Amino acid sequence: MKSKIIGLGFLLAVGIGIIFAAGCISSDNPQETPVSSVTEHKTTYDYFMDEVVKISRPSGHLERINSYLHKFAEDHNLDCKEDAAGNILITRGKNPVVTLQGHQDMVLALADGKTFDYRTDDVKPYEKDGWLHADGTSLGADDGIGISVMLSALSSPEFKDTSIACLFTVDEETGCLGASVLSPDFLPGKYLINVDAEDIDTLLVSSAGSANLFAAYSVTSWNPAKNNDWFRVKISGGLGGHSGVNIDKGSANAIQTLVAIVNELPYQEISEFTGGVASNAIPTSASILVSVNPADADTFKARLSSLSDELKKEYANTDPDVIVTFEKTAAPAYAYPHAAAEQIITSVTSCVNGLIEKTEFGILTYSNIGTITSDEHEVTLRILPRASDNSTLKQVEKDIMSHFEKHGFTVKENGFAPAWGLSEEEPEFVQTILNTYQTVFRKRTELQGDSRRTRVWYHRLD
Repeated sequence: MKSKIIGLGFLLAVGIGIIFAAGCISSDNPQETPVSSVTEHKTTYDYFMDEVVKISRPSGHLERINSYLHKFAEDHNLDCKEDAAGNILITRGKNPVVTLQGHQDMVLALADGKTFDYRTDDVKPYEKDGWLHADGTSLGADDGIGISVMLSALSSPEFKDTSIACLFTVDEETGCLGASVLSPDFLPGKYLINVDAEDIDTLLVSSAGSANLFAAYSVTSWNPAKNNDWFRVKISGGLGGHSGVNIDKGSANAIQTLVAIVNELPYQEISEFTGGVASNAIPTSASILVSVNPADADTFKARLSSLSDELKKEYANTDPDVIVTFEKTAAPAYAYPHAAAEQIITSVTSCVNGLIEKTEFGILTYSNIGTITSDEHEVTLRILPRASDNSTLKQVEKDIMSHFEKHGFTVKENGFAPAWGLSEEEPEFVQTILNTYQTVFRKRTELQGDSRRTRVWYHRLD
């Protein structure tokens, strides 16, 4: 047992000092990761920059990373197995005590105007001002760095005498779907260390829970009323970011902000409402088509300009580049009548969103309206509430579902990831990790997520 934990300590060194914190940042904007975080140890850096980062792997579409992991195991003569959900376990040696775990998927966010085919196109990283960026897409450091840490550990000759297992779960970003169906019999050993967070020199010992909610409003659309003027109203340039990292920063949620603006306008009908890229990313842009009685067109334009100015002032400190634009456009193929539009707009405007509770220990509860899509039959929202304890999470989930149901939506849960924390049996293992880390790096690591002594962990991790 001692030799395996010491082996783990050297694994931490290969893991660029962040095996407990492997970069979990997601947003609508092209992503950044500090180069200093991944260049200290070249083995992990090489895997990340040369191989893993290039593989687009959005949740639900993991064929490329799945094939890559199987080939890696074959090339290195390692044991590899996969369960029915697509979770992959790669093992070196016999009877490993510790399993490292990260997730295969990423939030694939695109910059405005970027075209990208996840099936064939590669993510393209580049360095600027000491940070790694991706050209027009998110970088995928979440959890690409964690994957690279595990590949380094599995392939490094330094650890050839250390038994180790590495678990690569699926669809963490959309509700920990792979972890939620994982059989205990699939895993070897006694302990599991998750390599998916972003604070260096930090050991996490708890995680918030989350509920992945889908709210759908069925509507009978009609042909747009004749003689109305149509405008495309768009909000863009928000700061965005991962809902877990940025939810308390006061940034604009583009979807909710846009409907609040439309609610103040003399509109007749709406159509083609879209915004956001993922449930756990604060949306930076959204757009909607609205029709206006020609007699109200001048009032509409003046009011919209005024609201745009107010928005710029309100978010000057948090979203300095946020902007509202509008342009006249042709009538769409379908439209929602005013009564249905009111239900949709009112429900989204008044839904709880953003930070709900924060204490001296950190963020406890929040929710994020992540995406909205529409077609001629339905408007669909994806909402992700999170909480540090399961009773609170269930209550917030119930409140959000009741809110939308009151406005005529059908709401379903597609993935509930419970909050978790230390059990009474684990402090000895935690202390072993803390001691090992100090021995290897000659400095202490912060214990994070123990609400009795430190700030709670407000993300949701497998």
